[in-house]
Amino acid sequence: MGPLEAIKKGFGTTNNLIALISIVVVFNFISSIIMLAVIGTNPNPERIAQVAVGLIGLFLGIMLLWMLLEGGFISSVISKIKTDEAQIESFLNNGLKFFLRLWLLSLLASAIIFLVLILAGILSGIFFAMGGGKNPFFNAIGVIIFLIFMIGLIPVSLPLLISRFILVAEDNKVIASLKAGVGLFKMYWGRIVCLFLLILSITIGVSIIVNLIVFLLSKIIPAGWLFATINTLLMAVVNGYMAVFGACSIAGLILSLLAQPKAATDTGVVQ
Repeated sequence: MGPLEAIKKGFGTTNNLIALISIVVVFNFISSIIMLAVIGTNPNPERIAQVAVGLIGLFLGIMLLWMLLEGGFISSVISKIKTDEAQIESFLNNGLKFFLRLWLLSLLASAIIFLVLILAGILSGIFFAMGGGKNPFFNAIGVIIFLIFMIGLIPVSLPLLISRFILVAEDNKVIASLKAGVGLFKMYWGRIVCLFLLILSITIGVSIIVNLIVFLLSKIIPAGWLFATINTLLMAVVNGYMAVFGACSIAGLILSLLAQPKAATDTGVVQ
């Protein structure tokens, strides 16, 4: 399966996962409304500073809750692709089943990305310090080094992401899933990168259209809880659909690549 076929299959599968989309929409809507209740419909820097600690705690709580549901989310997508049955009735059970492993994988991924960022900061900072912040040559080298590390995060973060799908699809352990994700990315990096670029392009296009709609609504509906609620609901629906679509597209490609013979080419060229 190629990237375009994965996108096509992603849309087709998503349109048959209304129950799963509904779960994600409800989660997005409720968590966003709670956030609004904390910071207000028209937050200012002073208000955000007052609730900063609570806001961070709330954000971390929402992330942890989503991680609890993520196993059920990915399981439903994979089950739909494999058997044409989403098995929504097993959503919570699968969420609990994979929670700890997905959480550990998230910690490992965060640690790896954090180390890359620290290394980028140290190396670029050395050149900034050498130039005293005033030498354009050393400043340019520092910026280039930092940008190289940022670009390097792509081949680092994508294997970490597909490892989550492999973990659920094959009921693997954390390290085994990570190794499988890295191995799969090395063999088929061309297809995987192209797929993510396509998903990103579609997401940006949808985002532009939705923001235009929100802008037009803001000219009709006065600022306040009514507009904030309508905006939140619209965003929850769109983001819910796009989340399922992205997962279906990624899972479709990953499952097809996992089914390839072990001796498949390791060139990474899009086929």
